[in-house]
Amino acid sequence: MLKAIIFDFGGVFSVEADIKKFLQNNALKFKIDPEEVNKVSSAIWAEARLGKIDSNIFWQKLGELVGMEEIEFKKYFIENTTLIEHDLYDFVKYNLKNKYKLAILSNQIESWLETVLEENDFREVFDFVITSYNTGLAKPDIAIYQKALEILKLKAEECLFIDDLPQNLVPAQELGMQTILFENYEQFLVDLNKILKN
Repeated sequence: MLKAIIFDFGGVFSVEADIKKFLQNNALKFKIDPEEVNKVSSAIWAEARLGKIDSNIFWQKLGELVGMEEIEFKKYFIENTTLIEHDLYDFVKYNLKNKYKLAILSNQIESWLETVLEENDFREVFDFVITSYNTGLAKPDIAIYQKALEILKLKAEECLFIDDLPQNLVPAQELGMQTILFENYEQFLVDLNKILKN
């Protein structure tokens, strides 16, 4: 019996916060070599997403590299990795809440994700927000999925996991979770309906 639905965040609710793509898309604006800046920024992001360094260091260092003030750069980055314009949030809020335990399982940096969650009232809808920076673990490490089950106090068979990256579904499947590869909102609804009918 399905008791919990666990969602990825980036690529499902929001535009994926892909540093490399962001730098490539903004290379002319920043007058930078995106490959060179990406080498530095990816290393900082990797440390920040696991909570090994303060995530504000990411905004500070990358702001310096592109010639922007920390606060200005953070604002610009968040505006360009905004929520996807679909009805998923409302569907979860009005159709799934109070029927299932709802969780977010995300690899992100704290100062990015917490800002987006707060500005869009995600904590009013989701019971749990499980992140790489809070656990020190990141998908697709199977340990973060095990941690999610521990937090939810459920068996894998009682959970459905949704992610836009196929490699992130594999550990969930190995543990026994049902999964959906998120490609778009309409496809998600079709796949969810099939699972809920069983």
